[in-house]
Amino acid sequence: LDGIEILQLGAPLKLLISTALHIPAILRKIRARKNPVVHLHGTGLMETLLCIMLSFKRIHYVWTLHGITEKETLARMNDKFTIGALGRYLLYTFLERLMLLITPAVIVDTHYVKETVSRKNCIVIPQGIFLDEFRKLEIPQIKEKLIACVGVIDPRKGHVQTIEAFAQLKKYQPEAKLVIAGAMSDPGYLEVMKKRIEALDLENCVTLEIQQPRAKVLDILARAQVFTLHSREESQGIALCEALACGLPVVATRVGGIPYVVKDLETGYLVTFGDINGVAASLKKLLTNDILRKEMSDRAKEAGNDFSWNSISNRIMQVYHQL
Repeated sequence: LDGIEILQLGAPLKLLISTALHIPAILRKIRARKNPVVHLHGTGLMETLLCIMLSFKRIHYVWTLHGITEKETLARMNDKFTIGALGRYLLYTFLERLMLLITPAVIVDTHYVKETVSRKNCIVIPQGIFLDEFRKLEIPQIKEKLIACVGVIDPRKGHVQTIEAFAQLKKYQPEAKLVIAGAMSDPGYLEVMKKRIEALDLENCVTLEIQQPRAKVLDILARAQVFTLHSREESQGIALCEALACGLPVVATRVGGIPYVVKDLETGYLVTFGDINGVAASLKKLLTNDILRKEMSDRAKEAGNDFSWNSISNRIMQVYHQL
């Protein structure tokens, strides 16, 4: 790209531990390039070992801290305590803190992450989205009262709370519908979601779209009037940025980095995690007030421009050049 050679090295998640055994081969590939810059992404054993070796070999590198792994693994352990969950929490906490300590330049997606990890070497650059993907969407002129929720199927995304809030909303908006779309992470949590939908008698108005292709997710966003996500922890929330780019007002939780993405009372409403009635009331406002929804929609679409890869990639390139 633009005269820059890009070498991408990765492996499926299940192979990360075995991939760590190939650090010498990876280093040889890196050192074969003239004046390389290495960009590590995420927290793991392979990334940490590379971080140590690159520092030792004095090879320029930057690391993107994707979420706060220490917080996420702690929450998962609190959900269901097992020896494996404890081991994962201790291991990833150690790896993450070590990488923060020795990495010269760390890219984080919001000021929330920078303030949480309290490291001077953190550079705030949001995760990006491809605006053209959303500008090309065919938006129906007349939309049904559809609420979209996009997020990986995991307790951290609070889908059960979203379902419960929707059940409250249905008392006032019987024609409303909810679609939850996401990649599979926790099959057990999916079963909990299904049972909650059944218990609340919502089978005819709540649709679960699991492991769907990108085109299907984009179609859901195009048909929706409002977007909602009840996250327990979020460093930025790329799905929120995509919803804004689609011109969807957002109802989300006031946690983590979400307030840096969704502006309360401007591009949506932010509520306390667990405030089911608050979510239902906010959704009701947006579904019943066309003027309010249109005003927030216009501001949301404008806010989505802030997350364009066109500008964000230039900021990342500046980090490379500084290194």
